[in-house]
Amino acid sequence: MDRCLFFILVSSVLLTFPALGQEKTDTEELFKQARDMGFHGNREAARSLCRVILKMKPAYQDVRIFLARTYAWDKQYDSAEVNLHKVLAAKPRHKDGLNALLDVYAWSDRPDSVIRYSDMGLGHHPNFEDYLYKKARAQEKVGDSKGAAITAKQLLDINPSHEKGRDLAKKLKLARMVNKASLNYAYDQFSVIFDPWHMVSLDLSRKTKFGSIIARTNYASRFNTDDIQFELDAYPKIISGTYAYLNVGYAPDTVFFPLFRAGGELHQKLPWSMESSFGFRYLNFVPTTVLIYTGSIGKYWKSYWFSFRPYITPKPASFSRSGNLIIRRYFQTADDYLGLVLGLGASPDEDFFAEAVRNFNNALKISLEYQKLLRSRYVFQIGAGYQYEERRHYNIARMSAKVGISTLF
Repeated sequence: MDRCLFFILVSSVLLTFPALGQEKTDTEELFKQARDMGFHGNREAARSLCRVILKMKPAYQDVRIFLARTYAWDKQYDSAEVNLHKVLAAKPRHKDGLNALLDVYAWSDRPDSVIRYSDMGLGHHPNFEDYLYKKARAQEKVGDSKGAAITAKQLLDINPSHEKGRDLAKKLKLARMVNKASLNYAYDQFSVIFDPWHMVSLDLSRKTKFGSIIARTNYASRFNTDDIQFELDAYPKIISGTYAYLNVGYAPDTVFFPLFRAGGELHQKLPWSMESSFGFRYLNFVPTTVLIYTGSIGKYWKSYWFSFRPYITPKPASFSRSGNLIIRRYFQTADDYLGLVLGLGASPDEDFFAEAVRNFNNALKISLEYQKLLRSRYVFQIGAGYQYEERRHYNIARMSAKVGISTLF
């Protein structure tokens, strides 16, 4: 705010309160005006008025706390911290001042400071729920899930109906379950030619400090023939914000699964809640081999996840393209979501098999998927889709349904 506007603001205050310098001045009314300005987005004017009030009444700590919060809302964390430390220097046990400081440290991504100062506050106010919740969140942030669970339990012992505390405790309980077993079934019905297809998958996975490992067995019945495939996935962590995807697979009978498949992909977290990746898929059918380049770009927005994944397959004289757009709406946990998938072409991560390599020209598809966490350890999945496939000698419509159940332990 420029000097002219500040002069007008101060002049209006002086006209409204002619005895501004006197002890009986109504600073409460001025503070109310400052809060109205701050909550309605005029934070610079609110700060100017707060500074006027503090010149009149330097010990008015609520005004200084609100001044600090306006700085924090504008991501001026250093200014917010300076003002809050002034509050705590005058009143070390000031509950709201310390609570605001915890917010500043949390918003500026300093979880260690949140833990240190929440412990200080709990020494004075051991049952204050905000301190406990913010400490638990910070402990989770630094990877101390055991400590976070203990703190969350303390919070819920005090207030069992604390909604955010219950959600955090549930999330932490899930994080401690490092093993997962999944059984999935997929059914495909075609408009012409083919009898229905069936596929069953059994997954066993485990989270480790190095990343997740998944062993999978796929059994499929197609063209009145059975086939089986074994796969191993790994998601090794490399550095903070960077991890990889590795895949190998083998099918001893090679009826329609590839004899051997492999994949690798590097994932990188980006600013603005985004993530990108780049990698490949290799499919060795007999006698055909396919090399596919793929990647992804995704973004979180509020409770939504948007991701686009293309597939590019080189050919002797050209290349083919396909891709999927995924939109998910998450609910309480990462295991609760409703998803929409829009696709063009065959997807080797889903149903790429020998017959598709030989005959697919194009495919358009849409599918819906729903996943729900039940009783904090079971995950139920259901999905349905429609795909229109253009093949070399005919076109065909394909209706799909899938269902799955997983247990965490």
